[in-house]
Amino acid sequence: MKKIFFVAIIILCCTFSIFLVKEILFPEEKRFYVNGLLFEKTKIDKIDIYYTSTLLQTFYFRNDPRKLKKIPFDVNSSIEYKNYVSYTPEALECKEINLAAWSIGSFFGKLGKDVKAGITETIEGKKNATIINCTTHEELTIILKAKAKKTRIYNEEEKCIIIEAKNCEVLKAVEGFIFGMLVKMTSQRR
Repeated sequence: MKKIFFVAIIILCCTFSIFLVKEILFPEEKRFYVNGLLFEKTKIDKIDIYYTSTLLQTFYFRNDPRKLKKIPFDVNSSIEYKNYVSYTPEALECKEINLAAWSIGSFFGKLGKDVKAGITETIEGKKNATIINCTTHEELTIILKAKAKKTRIYNEEEKCIIIEAKNCEVLKAVEGFIFGMLVKMTSQRR
């Protein structure tokens, strides 16, 4: 009986040691903090998904938040009840535009805010599209530009935020905006 107990203890210790060594030498970093927000990484099919729960909602990202925090973010504006998002003709040509548009719409929806979409200038074949730029509305306006020299987010005017995407990486740019706003809003609540 003592031998069985002793062997069981040795097996248990070896198993725990292997697990501990694996975690120390090969951490998968499934949970991590970025700018005060706790993120968790998971896989859906073969796609990495990052998510955080804050402001009583869960926000999902396709891009690693540790990389999103490196995007220059210089925004003083706050989210309002009524907001506008506008896309340049170049942004509409990017392959990720549908997912980027859904992401920004979902972000405003989760905050309980109204958002209307439009385009920055008249485009042939889109005669019924609403023209939205920094001078057409008094409420907060966000303009997504593609084909910029670098990805960055900044205020052009008090109520006008510009999201510039390098090489048509519109989803990364939009997620950089969402990440920056979440950090800003949660830090204001502390």
